[in-house]
Amino acid sequence: MLLWSATSGAAPTLAVADLSNHTRDPSMDTLGAGVSSVLVTKLSHLDALQVVERSRLEAVLTEQHLQQSGVVDPASAVAVGKVLGADYMVFGSLISAQLPAIAVSVRVVDVQTGQVVVGEDVHGEVGETGQEFFVLLDELAFALLDGLELRLAARDRIELSQVQVRELQTVSVYGSALEAMDRGQQREAEGYLMDALSREPGFGLAQETLDRLRAEVSRRQSDYAHEAVERARRAAAQLSAALSQEALPEAPSFQALADQALLARLELLDGHLAEAMAREERRAAWTVAHYEALHALSDYPEGAFQAAVRDRLQGLGIQDPRGWFRDPPFWPWEVRAQQAELLVRTGHLDQGVALLLDTYQRPGPVSGPRSGPDWPRDTLQRWGAWDTAVVLKEQRLRQAELTGREEQIHRVVDQLDATLSSAARSREELQAWGALRAKLREGPITPALGREEQRALRTLANHPELVVAGYQEFQRRAEAGAYRELREADPRLWRDLVEGWSERAAGLWRERWFVQQRLAVVLAKQAQLPAGDPEEAARQREALESFIRGEYGS
Repeated sequence: MLLWSATSGAAPTLAVADLSNHTRDPSMDTLGAGVSSVLVTKLSHLDALQVVERSRLEAVLTEQHLQQSGVVDPASAVAVGKVLGADYMVFGSLISAQLPAIAVSVRVVDVQTGQVVVGEDVHGEVGETGQEFFVLLDELAFALLDGLELRLAARDRIELSQVQVRELQTVSVYGSALEAMDRGQQREAEGYLMDALSREPGFGLAQETLDRLRAEVSRRQSDYAHEAVERARRAAAQLSAALSQEALPEAPSFQALADQALLARLELLDGHLAEAMAREERRAAWTVAHYEALHALSDYPEGAFQAAVRDRLQGLGIQDPRGWFRDPPFWPWEVRAQQAELLVRTGHLDQGVALLLDTYQRPGPVSGPRSGPDWPRDTLQRWGAWDTAVVLKEQRLRQAELTGREEQIHRVVDQLDATLSSAARSREELQAWGALRAKLREGPITPALGREEQRALRTLANHPELVVAGYQEFQRRAEAGAYRELREADPRLWRDLVEGWSERAAGLWRERWFVQQRLAVVLAKQAQLPAGDPEEAARQREALESFIRGEYGS
C-alpha cells in the first residue's frame, strides 16, 4: 500500500460495506449499518484515503441485486468494488455480542487481485449496556489502517480519535435509520434519527443525515405538490379551450352565462383577479339587462343556471368538480358581494366596502322578496370596517329619531356606542400594527419583539385586508434570517409565529380556486417547521396528501 501510494501520487479509494449480523441476535441486525457509516465518517476525514459514500455503495448493491445479502465474501466485494471504482473493499460481520464484550471480524479485499490483504478480528469491552461502544469503533478504525500499513500524520490520528457517538444502542438506532432510508421510508428514517439524537445530542453524523433527509423530503414534497398543481392547470386549460370565448350573445341563454361563470373561475385559478371580476361584472350587467327574458325561461332561474353549469362540466367529462366550479353565483348582487370580499382579502378594504354598500343600495334583479343582499352591518364588522359601520349606525339613528319611537332610539344609541367603541379600538390596533411593522423592519427579531408580533397576530383576525402584506413580509424576514436569534432562544415561540401566520394566510385563501396560494402556505409552513417526531411527520405528510388528493387538488 505504501509503495503504491507513493508511486501513484494519489490516495487509494476505499469502500466500506455494512457489517452482517452473525450473532444470532435479531436486535443486532441494524447495528452493522450504523458501525459502517460511522467508520466511513471517521476515515473520510483522512488525507491519506478517499472513501466511497454509503449512498453510492447502496446504489450499486441495488444494481447488482445484492440488497438483501450484501457484500459477504471476496467475490461479491470484487464485483461491487469494480463498479464503484474502488481500490479496496471492506466487509465483515458482528460475530459476538455478549455484553460487556463485542467481537467484530473485518476483511479488506484488493479489488484488482481479489486477494484478502487484511483480516482482523477486533474484540472490545463496551460496558454492561454498551455505553462505551466508541472504544470498539476506534479499535476497529485503527486496526483497518494498521492492517493496510497506512501511516497517519499526528493530525489524522487526532481526527480519527474524535468521539461522535458513544453508545451501542445509539449506533443501532442510527443503523435502523439508514436501512429505512435504503427502503425509501423517509419518514420512518426521520423518526429513528431523532431518536438517535435524543439519546446523544452531540452525534454530528446523525444530525447531518437528518438535515440532508429533511432537505430531500422538503424538495420531494414540493415537487409532488407542484406536479399536482400542474396537472390541475392542464385540466383547467383544456376546460378553458372547450368553453366559448365569445362575447355574451344578445339572446338570453343559461348556457352562455354558465360558460362565462366557469371562465371567471379559471381566471381566478390563474390568479387574474381583475380579469375575473371584470368578466363577472359583465355577466351581472347582462343578467340585469335580460332579467325579464331569463325569468320567462324558468320559474327558478337560479336552479336553471346551476343546472347549466353542471351540464357543461359533465359534458366535458368532469363528473366530480368538488365545488371548484360547481356553485358560482348567479344574481348580480351575489356576484358583487363575492367581488367585494375578494377585494378585502387582497388588501383593498376601502374598495371592497364601497362595492358592498353600492350592491346593497342597488342590488339589481332578485328572484324574490327575501333573496336580496343582507344589511351589511355584520359583514362590515367581520371585515373590521368599523368607521363605515359607525356612519351606517348614525344614519339608522337619524331614521329612528324621525319615527319618534323612543324604544327604537335607545336601542340604536346603545348599538352606536358599541360600534364607536369598536371603531376606536380598531384605530388603535391599526396604529400599533403600523408601529410594530416599522420595528420589525429595523433588524434581527429578538424573542421580546417576537412576542409582540405574536400578540399582534391576534388582532389581524379583525383586519383581513392586512394579512396578505403581513404574511409576505413575514416570509421575507424569515428568508433573510431575521428570526435566527429567536429560533435558537425560543423554538416554541418560532413555532407559534409560523403557525399563527400560516393560519391567517390559509384562512384568507379558503376557496378552492386559490389552490396555488393555499399550497404555497402549506409548503412554507412545512419547510419552516420540520417534523419534531414521527407522529408529526405523518401528520404533515397526510396534510399535504389530503390537500392534493381531494380538498384542493381536484
